[in-house]
Amino acid sequence: MTDARIEAAAKAIAEYVYERNGKPLKWENMGDNRQEVARCYARVALEAADAVAWNTDIKKARGFRQTIVVHLKNGNTTLANNEFPQGEDGWVDMMGGNIAEADIEAWMLIPRFPAPRNEVKS
Repeated sequence: MTDARIEAAAKAIAEYVYERNGKPLKWENMGDNRQEVARCYARVALEAADAVAWNTDIKKARGFRQTIVVHLKNGNTTLANNEFPQGEDGWVDMMGGNIAEADIEAWMLIPRFPAPRNEVKS
């Protein structure tokens, strides 16, 4: 999980939750303590969301014709593509090597992130 994800989620949480005189507080005006509480909430929420994104049934991944993230039983994590060579039972990693399904502990689809947006500065 990147710091940028935590910061973005924390800002969204804080600006939704904290207000003064019935008006939402801006991130810059809410102080270090409130910002740190929002970061804690964001970290917990993102870790929980990331944890359920992992799927342990590799057979369910066969229907996806795209690159996925795989966590191997040896502790490594890599990208793999199920466009495997004809007749082979496995996946191809990003270096062109084969990964046997038996070596995959869990997998997840690569998240679809929204396109970057230009922030309007006022």
